[in-house]
Amino acid sequence: MLVFAWSAVAFNLAEVHGPVQRLLGAEGLYQPIVNPAPAPGEPMTPGQAVVIGEELMAREAERQGFTIHEPEAISFRPYAQVVGYYARTSLDGPAEQGSTAVWFDQASGEQVKFEHPYGATGADAFDKALRLLHTGDLFGWPLKILISLFGLLAATMAAAGVATWIKKAARQRQIAGALQVERT
Repeated sequence: MLVFAWSAVAFNLAEVHGPVQRLLGAEGLYQPIVNPAPAPGEPMTPGQAVVIGEELMAREAERQGFTIHEPEAISFRPYAQVVGYYARTSLDGPAEQGSTAVWFDQASGEQVKFEHPYGATGADAFDKALRLLHTGDLFGWPLKILISLFGLLAATMAAAGVATWIKKAARQRQIAGALQVERT
């Protein structure tokens, strides 16, 4: 239950989750991308972005020694004038969806940042693993079935608690009524 409780805080209460994670040494998984020197010019087309993203990801794979399995997505961030190319790689581990990313300038194609899917610190990796467990994206359908059963168990426990409370309240009313009858 702690896994689901803390990951729910991560998804819904960033103002609580962030400070606690920083206290544990996390840098944060989802930081805004900063392009320190955006190049002038028109943004590239999605097709051009895919080609440049593939090249930059291949360069990072060779440099860092990981394997690229398949492309995942392209993300345009106009506020920073960057494009993100996401791929599923060996760095993603057992996660079903890839989140290894390379970010580059939308006009020049110059690399701005490489994003490891599990972040830069152990606290970031732990946070990412909890989020993946929460969503069932780790270990495929067996985990999704287990999570569904866990949800049914929690709902059953809540229903049993309400039923117990109703029975207890009825007994207390019955006892109070019997005491009232004896007094009269």
